[in-house]
Amino acid sequence: MKPFLCIDFGAGTLKLAEFDSAKAGALRLLKYGTRPLGLAGSKEGERGSIVEQALKELMAELGISGRGQEVHICVPGFQVFSKFLALPPVEDSKLAQIVEYEAQQNVPFPLDEVTWHYTDLGAKETGEREVLLAAVKTEVIETYYRALQGAKLNLQLVDASTAALHNAFRYNYGELEGCTMLLDIGAKTSNVMFVEKGRFFARGVNIGANSITQEFANEGQMAFEDAEEYKKSYGFVHLGGAYEEAEDPYQAMVSKIARQVLTRLHIQINQTIQFYRGQGGSAPERLYLSGGASLLGYTADFFSEKLGLQVEYFNPFRNIEIAPSIDSEAFSLVASTLGEVSGLGLRKVADCPAELNLIPKSERINKIIDKKKPYAVAAVYVLAGIFWVIGWFNGLIVNERVEKHAKITAQILPLQKNQKDMKAKTEELNEAIEQTKTYEELLEGRLRWVKMLDALQKALLEMEQQPFKSTNSIAGQPDAEPVPVAVWVTSLRAVSDLPNPVGGMIGGPMGLPAGGPPPPAVRGQPSVAAPTNQADKLWVKFRARNLISAVATGNEEFSQRIARMLQTNAACTNLFIPAESVLTNKIEQVAFDAVDYGFEMVLKLKKPIKLEASQPGNPMMGGFPGMGGGN
Repeated sequence: MKPFLCIDFGAGTLKLAEFDSAKAGALRLLKYGTRPLGLAGSKEGERGSIVEQALKELMAELGISGRGQEVHICVPGFQVFSKFLALPPVEDSKLAQIVEYEAQQNVPFPLDEVTWHYTDLGAKETGEREVLLAAVKTEVIETYYRALQGAKLNLQLVDASTAALHNAFRYNYGELEGCTMLLDIGAKTSNVMFVEKGRFFARGVNIGANSITQEFANEGQMAFEDAEEYKKSYGFVHLGGAYEEAEDPYQAMVSKIARQVLTRLHIQINQTIQFYRGQGGSAPERLYLSGGASLLGYTADFFSEKLGLQVEYFNPFRNIEIAPSIDSEAFSLVASTLGEVSGLGLRKVADCPAELNLIPKSERINKIIDKKKPYAVAAVYVLAGIFWVIGWFNGLIVNERVEKHAKITAQILPLQKNQKDMKAKTEELNEAIEQTKTYEELLEGRLRWVKMLDALQKALLEMEQQPFKSTNSIAGQPDAEPVPVAVWVTSLRAVSDLPNPVGGMIGGPMGLPAGGPPPPAVRGQPSVAAPTNQADKLWVKFRARNLISAVATGNEEFSQRIARMLQTNAACTNLFIPAESVLTNKIEQVAFDAVDYGFEMVLKLKKPIKLEASQPGNPMMGGFPGMGGGN
């Protein structure tokens, strides 16, 4: 058997595996890989281009060229309508007609806009015939088909995630007795599946790992991608009760959110269990976990406590051979997330209990055309002979016209050469204009640095002329005499919200315990150094005279007063955006007798400033003597 590919187009992750046949016709895994799709991957409008790009990158990473290679694909649950139908006992010849009628009644789209299929699951104990009906909008499958064509792959099978997962479970755990529950936690939806005495039932729940990431991003005030990366690297499910919280506030935050989301999922699972038992099913005796979100720390402990069941991770390759070239240790960490690709591969070598094929009609027509290609080729040869005779006759007439055409062409050639020369000169002129613009931007940027430094200096000097007196009556000494102040800049750095080419962080964790994992970017705190071409923020470090000997809250009040002054000073507001020029969460805590203390601000430039390539992200560093008159 030639190697073939299986692809699970998940909501948040694209998963790919290459299989071939081992000895005795068994399935063997040759390669595997995954590629995250991000939040945009779960949005219909942006999904097509993202999936296509991710597929090309993953195939290149795995060294898979495509070139007509056969491929089986799986459509994620959020794009598939599926329903279990209980039909009266009927003959096989009438089953398709009855299912089509049920499809017209149940599918929430016109049938001419979808591709639908069904699989016969056999008779229930009541004598009814059970059928799994699945439907996908044809435009969805055609989106994947275009991505496969771009990768030069030959589409053979389109399955639904529920059916593929069930086939993988039955093949690898067919010996289990009693009722088994499989919980597949995906990015956007989760599948709750029951397998019992050959019976199969599943329900999709609109709760997934993206819910954890989105709530964490909102509460932590960070980008979705940063929250997702932090969740995967440091997140876990809080165990509740008297368990101690993590020292890192971000870990504590994401662990509580994860527990809240999984608690909502647990409520839906309990409702599904009750429904299944109401249909004659038994209570589950064990639980298997799969899907990317199940890898979050303490997930198994959470569901074991909530459901009172033995919980294990699903191994969809338990009875499938793994090629020696695959790192078994690394593979074991992600194997439970590859249930769908395992089920897709089994469709090639085994008789599976749930066999769906949602391949669109357009692709079926293409396959029929491929089978009839030999007849089409013969017809082409016959037509070619006819056209040759006609062409020979027309050739006598054409020769005369060719001679005239040659004469005209000889006259045109000098003109074409002149046109090429003019085009080359025009391109040189355009390049010179662009280079001039670049120099103008750099010169304008240098002038703006002078204006910014001058504005900061004048503002700080103005502030030092106003002795400090606390306005916080609770803090302490409303009748205290005003205290002289001093403030100066120790360093100033150009920063940006754009990714750092080397992936570094400016500074260390702000306000977090030493030794913990680095926090994701938060509002008001620069996250990464500016790229080499431009910056849109200034990260300014100040030092000021220590005021806590006069007023307990003096340092915080004075830092806030500096921030308000820079937000309202006319010279500064011409250069910086007041609403986005804020203190960071790092005001240095110093001893009572310390001479000075430090604090930081991020100033948002009204216009990004262009930098020379030799000064990536740090056009100005170090102290500035005389700024604010600091001592």
